[in-house]
Amino acid sequence: MTLVVSPCAMNLFLHGLDNDTSLVEKGDSLLELGNRRFYMVLTNLPFGKKSSTKIISDDGSVKSEQESYTREDFFASTSNK
Repeated sequence: MTLVVSPCAMNLFLHGLDNDTSLVEKGDSLLELGNRRFYMVLTNLPFGKKSSTKIISDDGSVKSEQESYTREDFFASTSNK
């Protein structure tokens, strides 16, 4: 997990989002229910994967459905590989 924490902290620093205390916490968020609540959670996006659902029927035919999301509070977008 340390391999993820260091680049995350460096990325925040490079984008001017650092301060006197670390904004990054190392831990397992699924291990236990904490008593703190957060306004923002940063995650790794699934780069290189298309947003679609693939359904394969018994006869082998494939049907794909595109997934799209619209959020007023999401202000950044990237093109998929």
